[in-house]
Amino acid sequence: MHQTAFHALPEKNLGEIVKLIGRVLWFNFLFPKVTRIQNKTKSISPEVQKLHLEAHRIQGELTLLEANLNSLPYIKGSISDRCVKDQVNPNKVHVYPLLRWYENGVRRHKHIVKVKKKDGDLTLEEAKVLVANADKAEVLKKEIKERKNRLSTLEAKLTIFTGKPIQIENISIKEITSNPLIGRDKEFSQLQSNLLHNISTLVIGEPGIGKSFLVESLIDSQERPYIWIENLKAARNVLIDQVIEKLHRDGNLRLDEDNYSGALSLEDLKSKCLKNKSIAQLAEIISDSIIISSSKANPYVVVIESMAGLTQANQIIIEKLIDTGAPIIACANKIKGSIELESLYRRFTRLELEPLPNQAMKDFLETRIQNIYASEDNRLMLKTKILNAACGNIGIASKMLKDAQALSLSGGLKEDQIRALQEPELPRKYFDLTPVVILGVASFAVLRFIGLGTNDTLLYIMGGIAFVIFMAFSRIMMKAWSK
Repeated sequence: MHQTAFHALPEKNLGEIVKLIGRVLWFNFLFPKVTRIQNKTKSISPEVQKLHLEAHRIQGELTLLEANLNSLPYIKGSISDRCVKDQVNPNKVHVYPLLRWYENGVRRHKHIVKVKKKDGDLTLEEAKVLVANADKAEVLKKEIKERKNRLSTLEAKLTIFTGKPIQIENISIKEITSNPLIGRDKEFSQLQSNLLHNISTLVIGEPGIGKSFLVESLIDSQERPYIWIENLKAARNVLIDQVIEKLHRDGNLRLDEDNYSGALSLEDLKSKCLKNKSIAQLAEIISDSIIISSSKANPYVVVIESMAGLTQANQIIIEKLIDTGAPIIACANKIKGSIELESLYRRFTRLELEPLPNQAMKDFLETRIQNIYASEDNRLMLKTKILNAACGNIGIASKMLKDAQALSLSGGLKEDQIRALQEPELPRKYFDLTPVVILGVASFAVLRFIGLGTNDTLLYIMGGIAFVIFMAFSRIMMKAWSK
């Protein structure tokens, strides 16, 4: 019966019904499924991913700036004196400092006291801080406005690339809570916050102050992939052996070469694919690889353990890394006074490490000095000696503890061994050439006087030429060693 009814339908209507059923199945079932599969397999273009990472970084900076502004107590006003006549003696005038400001168009004021008697009282120092903070607040507001404008521009570009409205949200990264460091809670918290918001940070401090230990502790306490660079002195070898090798091992190396394969060993990779690549080309490969890999998981964290020996030649490497949007944590003993590199340093948020407070050093030593074979009196003597020698430098303290540990293995640490324990020499980036320069100048001056006294013209001229060459060489060497 059903077949008879089916064949009784006009042929044209039957074709339209089949087409209609086909459209319903395609648009409601098949097309969405195919689209999802295509979206999963379709790789995000480097341009779009780079814009996303840049927008995330700016969003992180914006979040921190707004938090700083909200936590900054300030009043946009002025401190002036208020003169009040004495009620008993009209000729006597009392002068009271007063803080005046406008709030919602209404003029307000607050008296300033010498000594605080209750919570609402305001001392002169506190009033000065509130007024001074107003300038800081204006700077923060300008920076917030600039970040919002840049973020809007990036959102517009992403909308053009993707064909749909884009709104950048805060980055979703696992929060870091553990801090294994004694006396570095504030620094660890700031570095952690910068990392969570993809903000590059330059950690500055003298040798042995604990820069590398702070960064290592931060990296160990979170789960993001990282690239560790010891230094950039031999830039080409570093890029291949420490960066490209890591990306290749992780399966994230983007190398458009016909003979490249993820199964290649590092030696084959060097000889077959990287042999004729310049530093600029290697930096470009690394930049593209980090950008593309960021579309699969959390962005890499790039750590540069030492910025010593940084030159304009390898400045391009760091700029390429910054442009990927991945956060960079770099360590430096000091900032070079170089105009050429100043533009690079401005792209980092700076975190300066001060020597550890005395109590923090005591806590640090207390946990480690128990492992040394010595009497309680000698341990106390050793602790005092290290505290006085280290002056808050955890590197010096660690080296002295290590030396004391080695001495204590042969029957326990003795009093005379503690007295003989020397403060270790940490690596320095400079030499004092003043005595050498003075001695050289005096020697050539004496040589010229001898030539003048003996009427030896050749000796006199040679002494003058040698003096000029020596001074020029001294200036060059002092400039090189001071870096």
